[in-house]
Amino acid sequence: MSPKSQADYLFELGKARSLSGNFLGSTRLLEDAAGLYIKDKQYEKYMNCLCVLLRIYKELQNFRKIGHHKEELTQLVWEEDVQINPRIHYTLGQCALFTNDIDEAHEEFEKSFHKVWKLRKNALTENNHVGLLKSKIESVFPQYGMIYVHIRKHELRTAREKLRELKELMLYFRNLEKNDEEFRKTLFNTSDLYEIRQLLKNSNDMRTKVELTTELLHALILQEEKRYSDLERHLWSYYEKIQKSKDLCSIVTLFYYLGKTYTDLKDYNQATVFLNLAKKSIDSDNFKHLSYHVDIALNQLNTILNQDYDLIVNFENNSIIEKNKGRVDFKNQFILFDLFKMFISQPGTSYSKEALVEYLWKQKYQPGLHDNKIYVTIKRLRELMEPNSQHPIYIFRNKNGYHFNKKAKVLLKNKQHIQPEVML
Repeated sequence: MSPKSQADYLFELGKARSLSGNFLGSTRLLEDAAGLYIKDKQYEKYMNCLCVLLRIYKELQNFRKIGHHKEELTQLVWEEDVQINPRIHYTLGQCALFTNDIDEAHEEFEKSFHKVWKLRKNALTENNHVGLLKSKIESVFPQYGMIYVHIRKHELRTAREKLRELKELMLYFRNLEKNDEEFRKTLFNTSDLYEIRQLLKNSNDMRTKVELTTELLHALILQEEKRYSDLERHLWSYYEKIQKSKDLCSIVTLFYYLGKTYTDLKDYNQATVFLNLAKKSIDSDNFKHLSYHVDIALNQLNTILNQDYDLIVNFENNSIIEKNKGRVDFKNQFILFDLFKMFISQPGTSYSKEALVEYLWKQKYQPGLHDNKIYVTIKRLRELMEPNSQHPIYIFRNKNGYHFNKKAKVLLKNKQHIQPEVML
């Protein structure tokens, strides 16, 4: 295999692994590809490879490697007169956003715009229709970056206007791709049509990715505007578009935003489901940045839950959190946990001794055999979960049997079907 084809092979394999979420496994391949591109002076391919590497190191929060490649790039500019393309400046701007350096990000996106403007100016001078289309495609990246900057600066009206312009540009590309040759002939020289087709084909994956990520920009705007119901609908619409995607990062990011949105909507059951789904879908070694934010969202959610609920029930590990007593583990206490589930299935409903015996022990109630057994089981449950078993606040005795306090605020996490089939 020639050095050129070997570099291309390593680059494509590295990209494929990164899409599957194996960032650590992809970096070695991409580093090798980048080295071969430099050695062979294929600087445009090197910069395309570098863009992927920088995005991966951004997610891995490996800022030492990002700094190393910035120095390497600067050296190539000085020694080899390499011209940095617009996409590199855009990627460096994205890296700056991850460190909350909004000003540096803004500066890099402006540099990207300037490079695109120069491409466009040269294409106009030369009446180069292919060059003009290339400049339009490249303009997508700094536009995307600047919208994000406007959102971070809370300039939401400007962000919406720029997002609308970006969506119109993406629609232009789609229409250009779908329409027939006769339509294209009215826009381009006939001699350029083959190159135009190839350019649209080669940029299709990138444009599809941008179209999807613009939906996340729209979601960020709705989040900043606190339009949570609209945000929920928008995110589910986004899910329909990406559910066939092989990009694990995009899917997990969606779960994260759904979890945050349901937290804001105070639907804590749904919030818990999606944030836990996000956490279980990734490993913190490959997704350091995303994992960090998922953990923050889960901690914030748990803080809210501990404040708002008397009891939080986790069916996955058979435990509860009582607001005063803390975590209570029902491990190996199957009868007690079944009894507890029976009570919380219908708070306020009185369960007779007959119903308790039938449900817990699958027997017919006999006073001499079961009265003490019921008393001891209720006492053990109170001692386990009540802050003070001598003065219960959850499980009460009444003339017809026992019932659970219907005023207690209970959150069911990892909810299962808990309605017991018993006679009341």
